[in-house]
Amino acid sequence: MRRRIMLVLGITLLASLSILGVATRIILVRSFTQVEASHLRKDVGRALNTISNELSSMSSTADDWASWDETYAFAQSGSPLLLSP
Repeated sequence: MRRRIMLVLGITLLASLSILGVATRIILVRSFTQVEASHLRKDVGRALNTISNELSSMSSTADDWASWDETYAFAQSGSPLLLSP
């Protein structure tokens, strides 16, 4: 009798812990997925802003160098050469 009660209590305890473990894991996985997605959106936004800033800087540098190319072409040939529209 005593052994049967201990067995039932043990099985009940294991079942309860298993259910609690599964439920907690599902809740935590869902929460961590949402947090990870939020951080990913922020990181991608930062990366896009950095790329945009870098492209803007490169465009400015290219425009600056283009005018120097036109100046050198004029100095070498003596006739204006329009490289940019």
